[in-house]
Amino acid sequence: MKSNIPAKVWQYFKNTMNYTDDEMKIFKEQPRTSQIISRLEALAKVPVVFEVVESHGCIVGHKKGDSYLFPNGGAMDTKNSSPILCPFLMPPMSRIMWILQERVWEGLSPLPLFAMGQCDDVGLKCNGWGKVIIEAKLMDLTELETELT
Repeated sequence: MKSNIPAKVWQYFKNTMNYTDDEMKIFKEQPRTSQIISRLEALAKVPVVFEVVESHGCIVGHKKGDSYLFPNGGAMDTKNSSPILCPFLMPPMSRIMWILQERVWEGLSPLPLFAMGQCDDVGLKCNGWGKVIIEAKLMDLTELETELT
């Protein structure tokens, strides 16, 4: 299948991911690679913020209103996010991000219907310690630009 992706884009991926020529050949031949790369611009227009909407008994100290910004469907913006993040709150963020990215790659509205998750602790009532619930929200790009400046 002939790709319309410019050579400089492929070179960017090769350099960023530190792929050898052989690895780059495999990467380019994967059936979904070109489709995903062709939609990366759409993903870059989907800034996501995970907001803590409920927290009780969290030993790490998460509190309602804490937020974690992912400006382009990729790495978290640590400068514009709350200062702490428990590793047990990361799995629901990861699951929602995979769904969100898949929806963008399929050309659908990005935010899934169920954009909420909770940490892996079951809470005091179930012999755990605490419970933290997060909700993914899409930010308007102009709102994001204002927040980052």
